Amino acid sequence: MSQHKLDRRNFLRLAALTSAGAFLAACGAKQTATTAPQEATAAEAEATPTLAPTPFIPSSDTNTVDIWVQQVSIDVMKGTAKVFMEKNPDIKVNFVPMTMNDASTNLLAAIAAGAGAPDSAFIDWYNIMKFTLRDGAGLNDLTPLMETTGYQLSDWVKWDLDLVTTTGGKLIGLPEDLGMAMMFYRRDVFEAAGLASDTDSVAKSIATWDDMIATGQKVTQEGTRWMLNHATDVWSIIQQEGKVAYFDDNGQPIVNSDKFVKAAEYAVKVRKAGIDAKMAWWSSDWEVARNKVPGVIALYPCAAWWDQIIQPAAPDTKGKWGVVPLPSKASWNTGGSFFVFPQMSKKWEKAFKFTSYLEASDEGLTEYMKSGKFLPGYRKFYSSPIFTTPDPFYGNQIWLKAFADAVDNAAPIHLTLNDPIASEVLDQAISNILEKNADIKAELSTANEEIKKRIAGT
Repeated sequence: MSQHKLDRRNFLRLAALTSAGAFLAACGAKQTATTAPQEATAAEAEATPTLAPTPFIPSSDTNTVDIWVQQVSIDVMKGTAKVFMEKNPDIKVNFVPMTMNDASTNLLAAIAAGAGAPDSAFIDWYNIMKFTLRDGAGLNDLTPLMETTGYQLSDWVKWDLDLVTTTGGKLIGLPEDLGMAMMFYRRDVFEAAGLASDTDSVAKSIATWDDMIATGQKVTQEGTRWMLNHATDVWSIIQQEGKVAYFDDNGQPIVNSDKFVKAAEYAVKVRKAGIDAKMAWWSSDWEVARNKVPGVIALYPCAAWWDQIIQPAAPDTKGKWGVVPLPSKASWNTGGSFFVFPQMSKKWEKAFKFTSYLEASDEGLTEYMKSGKFLPGYRKFYSSPIFTTPDPFYGNQIWLKAFADAVDNAAPIHLTLNDPIASEVLDQAISNILEKNADIKAELSTANEEIKKRIAGT
């Protein structure tokens, strides 16, 4: 996978190896309905849970709930867990550090073995399809519990619920965060270039991709400052136009379609304009650039959880950030995260009580967001003061409300088990296009055929 790609999977994979102290999802905005995941073939469904799990012995204490969560999330959840346990002395929350990929792999293996599962596991949008495509086998359907605890499905963003609803109609996950993106920008970088830095002016200056490139040429000063981190930022965003998908509804790859060609063309325009720093996301040089005062990079397309990165990592940048829409009203949506609850657990309802407090109550979310802001899947919280109060870190902009206002326009997400194959092939294709000047249409056509071959095993 390309080191430049900005998405949840890369963030979580890299953050797990660092002390970033960060959190959740990623990016997007455009249509409303989410395409339901396709059913897995019998071979796929049976092959999924064959890897051996990391040895795990659930707590024998009837009051202790074991929750598999990545360490970076534990860091921001533990304060809320402490408050919850003070209010609920009959429940002890035991976080078990585990990466997203390990959590999904080990949980599938535990379900297959009939032992070794936690009371709840934290699964990201990309890995959740391994469970939805099996109709949630081994996981509890949350619909009955939702009804008895007073929740309404309308309390959550619909397209987010769709990602954890199986074709059989089971709701197998409790949504936490959303990964739709907007454009974070550095006010001081625009000011250093002699440009207006208020949100209205910046939004107008990058209203279209061509506007963004033109403004980028004014902003960029070689060796000193750049408009973008990497040209692949633009590639990643534009390829999601209409729907987040590598394949059509018949399972055929579409990576040589017009939207992928357009995405590559604009990535090349960015590179030829000289406005990207060519820095890998999450690399050490990129982190230094992100934290600098005065700023070095003007634009960072990202989800709301970006706040949980920059506030602790770059406190000296307070007041120098702002948030505006992506150019050309673009969409970038990489789903969200979810808590799932194995059927073999005898304490899963206690785990649900904690996780629903954490992510679906005003009190819990208010406490949770003291560690940094994000966009919850629980939409009833959008009327809270957190969403309507000016934020000094962003020049007193009421920035989080912009994410909430755009939530119903998020791009639909269509996932298949062959997505990793397509992603790997495309990473090489865009690298060839940007670094070796490969012909765009020819390279993407070759990539499309390569995906077909790999899926067929030829």
